[in-house]
Amino acid sequence: MPASPRITLLLFAFNQIELVEAAVRACFAQEGESLDILLSDDASTDGTWESLQTLAAGYRGPHQVRTRRNAVNLGVGAHYNAAVADCVGQLVVTA
Repeated sequence: MPASPRITLLLFAFNQIELVEAAVRACFAQEGESLDILLSDDASTDGTWESLQTLAAGYRGPHQVRTRRNAVNLGVGAHYNAAVADCVGQLVVTA
């Protein structure tokens, strides 16, 4: 099994269905060493979560892609803390 990527690219989303696809595709387009891309949703109610799952499932590329979702909306600070706890990279880049 290959080593875990050194960098986690963490994308946060909450009720951003109009923007989430472009944001995820920008994450997927990153060049360089393989990334751990974590798409994190804060209990969206507008289809954002479903879009994140669909995009992750369809990704074919060099990066590792994972999704996570909070059971309830935590707000910015608590969402950040919960998502960072799921990061595997030595460095975390947030978007």
